[in-house]
Amino acid sequence: MAKKENVDWAQRVADQFASYIETNQTLPWMKGWTTQGIFPSNLQTKHEYRGVNSLLLGMMGQLRGYETPYYLTIKGMRDLGGTFTDWEGDAKDAGLPIIFWKPLKVEDKETGKEKMVFFLRGWMVWSIQHMEGITPPVVERPVIDVPQAVEDMFLHYENPPKIEHVLSASAHYSPALDKITLPKIEQFKTLGDYAETKAHEGVHSTGHPSRENRFEKGHVGGHEAYAKEELVAEIGAAILLQRLGVEHEMRRMADYVKGWGSRIKDDPKMLITATNRADKAVNMVLGIEAAQREERAA
Repeated sequence: MAKKENVDWAQRVADQFASYIETNQTLPWMKGWTTQGIFPSNLQTKHEYRGVNSLLLGMMGQLRGYETPYYLTIKGMRDLGGTFTDWEGDAKDAGLPIIFWKPLKVEDKETGKEKMVFFLRGWMVWSIQHMEGITPPVVERPVIDVPQAVEDMFLHYENPPKIEHVLSASAHYSPALDKITLPKIEQFKTLGDYAETKAHEGVHSTGHPSRENRFEKGHVGGHEAYAKEELVAEIGAAILLQRLGVEHEMRRMADYVKGWGSRIKDDPKMLITATNRADKAVNMVLGIEAAQREERAA
């Protein structure tokens, strides 16, 4: 019997992102990755992918021109009565990795007591566009009043930070004052620019000690801690704006983009952690149930 392959799922996912960044010279969270306004989802379980899984499937879906956001495992496809249209052609190499944290009870060597640990696991999913006998659902998306959506961005944010608009050239969030300071709306070139800035600082605010407590020990003092928090805020802003139906165009310099590509490849779990934190932050801003820390179904 052949030995089962030991897959480094985190590295596999990181390599996908690094390759995308190197090839396209842009960051995958700069543009929307929903299709028809819907986030990547499993057609069988109705599960909407979260964190890095949502980002990866959306990124690759756009790159490959998928017109539907729905995915299935091979088993899921067979359960629904579908087959691959051309396995030896384009389908065989079109699978995309999905990762999740699997809980396992083990004995603590120091205390002898049982404790729960989590192991990173994964599997592959395919877009239903590589399948026949599978029909995607018809979903009607509501028309979004963008100005109102931007105005109401923090409407359901429980215990939100203070927000102040001043004549300024910069925006920032102060953990010490728990306050977001933004330039006046008329200083922004577009409503989208204002929305992006407001969303970015709003995600930062979820890291306050009274909320997620992400940067209590070094958000300001350490470059590495600051960089990782900025990644959370960037990705979180993109997710938040898409959930609100707000069009945005996040702009970054080429050197900045290239730098993230190499860092993601060298530290594969960095992006996984950042997207999970970003997802949880967005749910806090929107006042909905906290995002799960790991995928439970695919």
